[in-house]
Amino acid sequence: MKLTRFFQTSDAGKLQRGRYELIDFLKGIMIISVVLYHFAWDLADIAGFKAVENFLGTNIAWYWQQISCGTFIFLSGVCCHFSRNNLKNGARVLGFGIIITIVTYIAEMVMHLVGFGGVFIWFGILHFIGCACLLMGLCQKAFDKVPALVGAPLGLILYLFTRGVYILTKDIPGGYLGLTFGAHEAERLRLIQLPHTLYALSGMEWLGFPTAQFSSSDYFPLIPWIFLFLSGYYFWNLIKDTKFRKKTNHFGIGFINKIGRNTIWVYLIHQPVLVVITAIIALACGKL
Repeated sequence: MKLTRFFQTSDAGKLQRGRYELIDFLKGIMIISVVLYHFAWDLADIAGFKAVENFLGTNIAWYWQQISCGTFIFLSGVCCHFSRNNLKNGARVLGFGIIITIVTYIAEMVMHLVGFGGVFIWFGILHFIGCACLLMGLCQKAFDKVPALVGAPLGLILYLFTRGVYILTKDIPGGYLGLTFGAHEAERLRLIQLPHTLYALSGMEWLGFPTAQFSSSDYFPLIPWIFLFLSGYYFWNLIKDTKFRKKTNHFGIGFINKIGRNTIWVYLIHQPVLVVITAIIALACGKL
């Protein structure tokens, strides 16, 4: 394990410079999981491996994706405590998200000429994290008025009950409030069906109300994910002075922690690399 100086807290409870290595380790694990999941999608979409495509339609794959991205967003909320400037950090991450939108839009047009598509990203995970950090930078004093013992579980509950807000189907074009247990309609408990009018106005996709024509290969609207982000933010206040936190100050494995410290760069470069690798595999297997 690579040891580095951990955050020290003052009497006021503010974090000083340093790192909490367990967070780096967990972020490293999650970004590796996300990369592997995207590789599976490339093998299905680009290389046309039917077995992989069938696997991605299962609940196992659905839980894999949800746990990987959900944990990463939860940890991003925790990390707001460690940022010197959440406004600056949020603007930076959102800027990267906008660059991805531009690049994937161009790639979508090019790939459409050769019969491929589905790579365009509008309001993906970087857009979300950027906006969430900006919101934290603007409203942190207000958020801090909510006790952590209330904020952490409340955020998690709101996330679980609003997960269906942006889930649209052909038969039921509006989202819902309720519980989602899997990828299929039979595994969704619709307690309150939201009115279709919420989804009629283009431009509300960022909030969680996509139109029926909306399409994005990576989509993380503010609702429901902001509640999971805030749950992570409050969760840190519950554990920061515990024995668990002190015992895990330097927990991790060197190379995984390093990946966890550079997740944004891994995210930015991994998809182009995966596309090239997938194309080579597809050519070798006669899929292209």
